Amino acid sequence: MNKKLNSVIYILVATVVNLLLLMTFMALAMGVFALLVHLVPSIAESSMAMVIMMLLIVASLFGSFFVYSRLARWVIIRFDLESKLDPLFGKGRRRARREE
Repeated sequence: MNKKLNSVIYILVATVVNLLLLMTFMALAMGVFALLVHLVPSIAESSMAMVIMMLLIVASLFGSFFVYSRLARWVIIRFDLESKLDPLFGKGRRRARREE
């Protein structure tokens, strides 16, 4: 297998893992919301429910991105994937011109 194929496989697997993390964090956020509504029933009838739901969704997005970035960095270091993967972004002409 060449570096480009390794990179494609890595990106596909990483995307699936990222989606699983996002679904897990969303499920946890919905569980927290359900628990909050169960403990404080008046929240469900107020407009605060929408605000709390939006905050939990945003928090789950950021949380899954944070965990994914740490996990991806750990996997690349742990399995020495830098030498096995093709760089996603090469050194472009713009960058070379700016450095001159």
